[in-house]
Amino acid sequence: MGKAVRMTGVELRSSAFRDHGTIPRRHSGEGDAVSPPLTWSVVPDSSSELYGARFGEGTLVGKRALLLVTVGGPEPHYAARGVNGPIDALLFPIQHGILYYPGIEVLPPFVLYGVDRMTAEKYSDGAEAWEQRLLTLVSTEPIAFRQQNFGDYEIPSLHLKKGLEPAGRTRFGLHVCLMHRLGFSPQVACRRASGMFPSRCGR
Repeated sequence: MGKAVRMTGVELRSSAFRDHGTIPRRHSGEGDAVSPPLTWSVVPDSSSELYGARFGEGTLVGKRALLLVTVGGPEPHYAARGVNGPIDALLFPIQHGILYYPGIEVLPPFVLYGVDRMTAEKYSDGAEAWEQRLLTLVSTEPIAFRQQNFGDYEIPSLHLKKGLEPAGRTRFGLHVCLMHRLGFSPQVACRRASGMFPSRCGR
């Protein structure tokens, strides 16, 4: 194992190459680009930046995104007990893992159900609803996903801290903070909840 590299109190080690040595081709862009094994220790409690500006921060803060989704099944098939699973759970990897990751504000999705059996009248209604939705892009509140580096998550596990889980919510729902219903905007809801009212976040 290579010698530890110290970065402001953090010890970083790798068994793949020596301290100050050449990175093996396998772990470079000229080879297979395989990530080398890394271990670190002595991480200060305040070192949340070690985990990067992501999930609510990043290079795309200030941008907004909206998913337009069409599905063949009727809406009940995508309910909590529906055979296809909740639509919010199906879209979570995209809305949270891709869009929110670099800081984009994600608006609630626009979903059209049963499109493979849509009549001309239903199509017209859907098109009108979509047009109206586009007119509200600026005023629509984004999904209040929790920000990674504002106190809701344990470091370094990035698990939601105990006591912040809303009653009855599990899985992906744990990562949505509903405190903006108390009057705070979604942009600051989780920040305020983490620092001021940790027991009320998501209620």
